Amino acid sequence: MVNRLRRYAGQCPIPVVLLAYLALSLLLRLPFSFVLGIDWDEGTFVIMGQEILDGYLPYTRLWDFKPPLAFAAYALAIATLGHSIEAVRVAGTICVALTGLAVYVVARRAMPPVIAVLAGVVTIVVMVAQRSGQATMTEHFAAAFLTWGLVALLASGESRPILVIAGALLMTGALIRLHLAYTVAAVIGGAGLRPGADPARRRIADVGMLVVGAVVTLSTVLAPYVYTGNHDVLIRSAALALLVGERGPWESFSAVVKLAGFLVHNPLLALTVWAAGLLGSILLFVRRTEGAEPKQWRFWIVLVLLSSSYSVIAIGAGYGHYLILLAPMYVLVAFAVMSRDSLNRRLRHAYFLVLAAGLLIALLPIASEYRDLSTRLLRDGHLRVGRAYELARILAAQSRAPVPMYLLEEHVVYWLTGNRPLTPMSTHPSNIAKRDILRVMRGPNATPIEELQQIFAQAPRFVARPTEIRYLKTEPAALTWLDGELASRYRLIDSIDGFQLYRLTSPPGATN
Repeated sequence: MVNRLRRYAGQCPIPVVLLAYLALSLLLRLPFSFVLGIDWDEGTFVIMGQEILDGYLPYTRLWDFKPPLAFAAYALAIATLGHSIEAVRVAGTICVALTGLAVYVVARRAMPPVIAVLAGVVTIVVMVAQRSGQATMTEHFAAAFLTWGLVALLASGESRPILVIAGALLMTGALIRLHLAYTVAAVIGGAGLRPGADPARRRIADVGMLVVGAVVTLSTVLAPYVYTGNHDVLIRSAALALLVGERGPWESFSAVVKLAGFLVHNPLLALTVWAAGLLGSILLFVRRTEGAEPKQWRFWIVLVLLSSSYSVIAIGAGYGHYLILLAPMYVLVAFAVMSRDSLNRRLRHAYFLVLAAGLLIALLPIASEYRDLSTRLLRDGHLRVGRAYELARILAAQSRAPVPMYLLEEHVVYWLTGNRPLTPMSTHPSNIAKRDILRVMRGPNATPIEELQQIFAQAPRFVARPTEIRYLKTEPAALTWLDGELASRYRLIDSIDGFQLYRLTSPPGATN
């Protein structure tokens, strides 16, 4: 039976593997495709993507702290798959499958076919194992470009010009997740330092090819801003990226602790994927004995794993969805070590047994969501669920045409109702409380209260806020001002699961 499986895996063509991975990715993500509000960052990216489809460059009318191609990915998803969250989730599903396929292609160079297929499967499961992984995050898009950039790096041994494609793919990933610029720099530097007997002239040429691919991609993104004279807002956004990216050792340590905290919910996967991947990278780097994997394979895999891991830690923010981006590399390294012939067979069997148990634990929430989905269908025939859908329905009943509104949470409702945020800094609701961002984008004296005043100067017809506004806890003066404005000019008209909806009562010209 095992031998038959090995023969089949060895003969399985790439399109068949891709279709299988697409089916698996869809199966694991389908029940969550109808759940809105999994991660509020997704709503921001959708709004910014819609801005591109409406004919506006990112940052020129609305603003968020992400590189331009992050929003372009969502614009492409909406334009090609439809104006719905389900369509955006399908785009994420495709990226997960493509990432799994890239892992399979990379693994085939150093592992038996069955192990390579399994590496792709495990990558897909780990990428969707946490709740944010069921939304469509920028990490899903960036992971696809990062892993296929790695495929191009490894293929460059047969055709050196492919390094141009590798540079372009990696830079595209960095223009979706900016911290991957560390990985781009590490790969370019690694091209000149990698092990081998290539002469210096060849190494310099390889570095040049990677740089050309990266520069062409970067220039393509910059060109519309230069052409339209909007380079100033792009420069300010880049300056802010550099400012916020300056983190000290304590912030980096704190990020490691926070990220580790997301792994304790499934200690078996933490052991077999994350710990094994990290320790395996060290083993591959220092081990002198030869394994099945070539030296070049080992070099690029370890370099990309360590540089991408450092890039996440360096920004000093530990959010669970960052692990989506790192999962493929950790699976690759863990499997590279565990597939070695020199490894004790009992240890290998124990590893895969523990891994299987971890994967089963990861699948339990997905099975639970399938149960909830079937319950909704049987009870009322509805697939969609989420407070944002209910809020959009109430707003549609209040006003048939789009009207100015301010949403302090569930801001994806702007997109659902055909509206847009009233100021650039309120595109992501929490940005109004981030003084470092306000000072760079609005001026050195900008404050959260001033941002709120600019929003309410436009007399939003409706205001929706959670009972507790988490991001304003550190800005009590702004929260007091907001409460006073709502008390004097607005009337509470509805409440949805801890979320309050207000309607303007005083004339638009009146101010508090």
